[in-house]
Amino acid sequence: MQIGQKVSLHVLTDETDAPGHLDALTGHLHSLGRQTLDLRIPYRTTANESYPFKEGMQFEIMTDSMGVGIQLTGTFEKMLGSNLIRIKHNNDLQMIRRRLSPRLDLTLEIGYTRSGGKLRSFREQWKKYVRMIEQTEDPDKIPKVPEKKVNISASGIGMFVAPPNELADIGMFLINLRDEGKPICALAEVIWKGKRSEGGKVSTGFQFLNIMDRDKKRIEAFVAKGNSDIKDDEDDD
Repeated sequence: MQIGQKVSLHVLTDETDAPGHLDALTGHLHSLGRQTLDLRIPYRTTANESYPFKEGMQFEIMTDSMGVGIQLTGTFEKMLGSNLIRIKHNNDLQMIRRRLSPRLDLTLEIGYTRSGGKLRSFREQWKKYVRMIEQTEDPDKIPKVPEKKVNISASGIGMFVAPPNELADIGMFLINLRDEGKPICALAEVIWKGKRSEGGKVSTGFQFLNIMDRDKKRIEAFVAKGNSDIKDDEDDD
């Protein structure tokens, strides 16, 4: 790995208040020791709003090198600064095959809220929304959201967003798949910004950081069905 390289951190320790979900972060390699990785966390945070790292927290660390995916595991060791952490890795590096998530262009009901740097509060708010959606029996109690043109996959979502929006900015999404299931709530970070604009909004790509496993599977099935329907229509033509 090279200094400055982007890595994905997936938390392996399942939290009792929200089991069965993806909990991920982005980091950039600051320095590499014999058994340690020092990573800079890119998110803009306000005072006391940093990610709640805990002693012994275990991570799966993933990145790409020369076009090949690599993966290893490690344990949080300590904070070196407000946005700098040290992870002790397990020296278990292995090559992996990256599987690209199929994507689908369509119009969906999508709600989007910016974090304003409040990463910790947003994670707690995400958990509350997930519980609220799970427990509600009245669909009218779930906030209504407008329709937007999007490109969606099980790993993230792309759409036009009003500026300002910077890389690593966090947003909360409420997604209605119209598949007879309840809306999906997810946290995602900006991973790319395009040059195309529409009505003053900029094309922006988001990667999911916090989303329930079952909701990722729902999106995957929804995209697969949508692409299959498109192929069937093309074959009919």
